[in-house]
Amino acid sequence: MVSAADPSSRRESLRRRLAELEGELAQVHDALVSLGAGEPLPGLYLLAEAAGRRALIPAAMAQEIVRLVAFAPVPGSRPEVLGSFLWRGQPVVALDLASFLGVEREPSLDAHVVILGGSRSCGIVVDAVRTLIESPVMVERGGEGGLADWSRSGIAAGFCRVGEEILPLVTIQALARVAGEGG
Repeated sequence: MVSAADPSSRRESLRRRLAELEGELAQVHDALVSLGAGEPLPGLYLLAEAAGRRALIPAAMAQEIVRLVAFAPVPGSRPEVLGSFLWRGQPVVALDLASFLGVEREPSLDAHVVILGGSRSCGIVVDAVRTLIESPVMVERGGEGGLADWSRSGIAAGFCRVGEEILPLVTIQALARVAGEGG
């Protein structure tokens, strides 16, 4: 029997609670996005790039950005699932951002994995994280031109204006669902 004062038990309990809170944060963020166009979204967002396509990822959900690592295959997984790996002792399912857009590729050895928090840890493989964007403004458009692929991807919560560019906003909940299917 483990006592309540056992540090490893307490640590695991705190990790589970943190994962629950991160999952709740992702849900609240998605609810803010669903309110529609016109208002700036609070917080910072990573401007990530994969296969020449750019997207925003909520920085509050990023726990760490690491260099590309070797992945263990996940049998029967979706094409977006590159595999799994251990990060700080925790299993993480790696998803390729470009694969959600139908781009078949082998990520460059210079690629990075953005480790995302939540009830199911996943990492999104990107070619680069370019910068941080503060409070992007949601817009209504996004289903035309090069953004149509994002609309069909299932991982775009909406679209934001950053300067003159319209960029998709990646929903962490959708990534977590795919990671759960693949892990």
